[in-house]
Amino acid sequence: MKYNEIVYVAVMKLLEKYSEDINKRLDEEENDVLLNILSIIDDELLENIREAIVSPGTDPFLNDVLNLLELPQNSSEIEKINPTFFKRAVVIVKLAVVLEADKSLDFDKDIEFPVESFKLISDSGPKLPFASFGVVNASSLKDSIAYFNFNDPDWQQQLDQSKFNNQLLGCALNVLSESETLDFTHAYILVRDDASLGEAIEASLRLQAISHGKTIHLPIESTVKPSLNAVTLISALNHYQQFNETLLILSEFNARSDILNKFLSLYHVIEGFMYKIPLVDLGASNNGKMFSIRDFRRLYNTVDVYETEAIKQTFKIFWDVKIGAIAFSKVVENAIKSTKSLPGYVASDMDALLAKLEVFEVNGATQLSNGCTAAKYSLLIYKVRCAIVHNSETELHISHFNLSRTLIYLLDEIIMKPLESLVFKLISDRTSRVWYSGPSLQLY
Repeated sequence: MKYNEIVYVAVMKLLEKYSEDINKRLDEEENDVLLNILSIIDDELLENIREAIVSPGTDPFLNDVLNLLELPQNSSEIEKINPTFFKRAVVIVKLAVVLEADKSLDFDKDIEFPVESFKLISDSGPKLPFASFGVVNASSLKDSIAYFNFNDPDWQQQLDQSKFNNQLLGCALNVLSESETLDFTHAYILVRDDASLGEAIEASLRLQAISHGKTIHLPIESTVKPSLNAVTLISALNHYQQFNETLLILSEFNARSDILNKFLSLYHVIEGFMYKIPLVDLGASNNGKMFSIRDFRRLYNTVDVYETEAIKQTFKIFWDVKIGAIAFSKVVENAIKSTKSLPGYVASDMDALLAKLEVFEVNGATQLSNGCTAAKYSLLIYKVRCAIVHNSETELHISHFNLSRTLIYLLDEIIMKPLESLVFKLISDRTSRVWYSGPSLQLY
């Protein structure tokens, strides 16, 4: 099959169909717009196409077909005839225009691609954050694959951002031209026609996409903004250099908009404080003297505990820290109560989530609202961290594919916003439990 047969025959067939349908419509009622369209199709466009089929190498003209279809006064009338066919016609012509504009393409050349061995199937997997993607497998042409979301207005512009070539586009155009039953309400995958399992096809597409550096999830952004609660405490007289590593992590926190990575950055800061507080306490109790073996043994016994116990003891220390005029515990309480009134919050979803996280067995939303303790809040934070970094083969896994509105509120409103205000208060206030008494702690 030659390229001119793929490109021009596809457009010719749809224009012949429009010529037939418009004639039928005009037999029923007069319509000057449709009459003018019919005249252009029959007297100009079809003649040009037939000539291009037998005499490849003519000047490009398919943009004229696209302009005819998309001219507002025309499209409103043409679409009324058959809305689904109109969408199909626009897609076919746009693909044809892309191929016709490829100056490196010899239209009189046979396509070196098994175009008859492909099909289009609906993609029922999680919505992808791109409108077009294609990759040619040079080692096995039948394992080439492509994706189109024709409902996205950017699908044509994104063709250049992927691994499409004129062979894969020619194949897509040929299959589209032959697939008269597509309704264009779905995204579609172009795949070898002997592939039968939809889930395997969808997974193959997504593996190819991420192998080429794309993301396959819709990013969910955090709404956390700087609380600015501690900025008035910052002074160049204070030795903030002891927090240099923490500042770098907080810079990453600010740079990340993705809700899960943002949470993990904040957790890393809390994790650092868990192990810094015993060092601070040791330094304060030693009055600057050289540490003894017994001091180091006592320090080791302090930090050599389960992480759940370490984070619980840390939050018992933080629970009464003043954030502005109120204690951190009150900040958490207010966040929990206000979250319940946010649009899309579902108490039963929170119950199920807290049960899966093993924070509460039943009625977790109610128990959380009736008085969250430092122990329960620290357990909640730790369990969320584990659910993000661990995989679903062993336990609950939180990912962008299962972030419900209620879970987003739990991360953003109940955990990260209070923690952000706490962290900056602890760093800015030199009297807090995370500050060394001197510029740094010297170990000998």
